[in-house]
This record gives sequence, structure tokens and C-alpha cells, in this order.
Amino acid sequence: MTKSKIYKFLGVFVLLITIGGGIWYWQLPNRHKAIIKTVFLQKTGIVDNKWIIDNSHLEYKMISPTFYIDGIYKSMEGPKSSNYIQLSQDSTLLWLTGFHVKALDSKTKKQVSNDFICHTNVDFNDVKYFSNFNLKERIGIYYPRLTSLSHGLENFTFPKGYGIPMKGNDLLYITTESLNHNIADANFCIKHEVTVDYTKKIELLNPY
Repeated sequence: MTKSKIYKFLGVFVLLITIGGGIWYWQLPNRHKAIIKTVFLQKTGIVDNKWIIDNSHLEYKMISPTFYIDGIYKSMEGPKSSNYIQLSQDSTLLWLTGFHVKALDSKTKKQVSNDFICHTNVDFNDVKYFSNFNLKERIGIYYPRLTSLSHGLENFTFPKGYGIPMKGNDLLYITTESLNHNIADANFCIKHEVTVDYTKKIELLNPY
């Protein structure tokens, strides 16, 4: 087989794979399209794929990778990203006192409508968490979700004197997902800024 025939064969093969892949992609549910599209855009560097971390002033603040909004994304369908965090590098006892999420313009970092926030979940490792407080009998009983912020409830702070106790080097797993109910011809990028408030003071604090 000559080189020209080999190249033609490879060209046809690549074309068939491309067409087949395109047909498969367009038959996927919207949420699965968003996952594939987001991974492709971030892995190829077309949009940034890094979390920006600021852990100062007793608040852990993160800015998500870029989410490309190119159409309607209903609940649980939009581009999303996840990240493991530690509030400190040691086992100091901390008290979590508030959780916040807001949508940002990807370039200016200015706040935009929270209509582009589907939800933000904060999960914990129940084995390590309950073991640290000698509560091993609770392992596996409760779903390991600390809280969930969602569209319409993007911020909350515990009442004064209350908080969630946690060792600083325990891992939290943050997942934040975008939303777009209203702009059918969307073609823009956003980010989510997620903040966890905490304190080291134990005076007048009670487990919530």
C-alpha cells in the first residue's frame, strides 16, 4: 500500500471517528455535554482551569476555574468544578461560622447575577471527622455533606455563639455548579467565588 493510500485511509478513518463522536455528543443529556465541554476547554487551556486560593483574615476564599455559558443550563446541568481544601496545615480546632458563594465575571472578577449559581456543596470525610471527636459510631450513618448553598440561598452565617467544630487539616470537598435559566443565546464566561468563614476562638461557641 502506497503512502498516499495510507494517508487517505487515515483521513477517512479520522473523519468517520469525528462524525461518530459528534453524533454521540449531540445525543447526550445537557449536563453530560457540559461536563465534556468543560473538561475539554480547561484541559486544552482555552479557559483557565485553576482554583485561586486566599486563606487570610480567617476566611477561606476560592475562585473557581472558568465556566463557559453557551446556552440554557437548568438545575444540575451547568458546567461545574470540584476542589479539596484544608483550612490549615495542622490539627488546630477551628469553628466554621459561615458559607458564601457568588458569581463573578471571569475577566473583571466583578460580581454578576447570582442567577448563574446552581449550587455549591461542602462535603467532609466522615471517617476522619467523627474519629477525631471519638464519635466512630456515627461513621456511615449520615450523608457526609456539611452544607449546600443553592440558587436563592447563596449565603448564610450561623447565629452568634455557634459554629461547626473541625480540625484544621481535615479535608473539605467543594463542588460548585453554574446555572442559566434565562439567556438562550448566552456566550460568556463566569467564575464562582466560594468563601468559608471560620474562627479559632472557642469562647461562647457551641456545636451547631
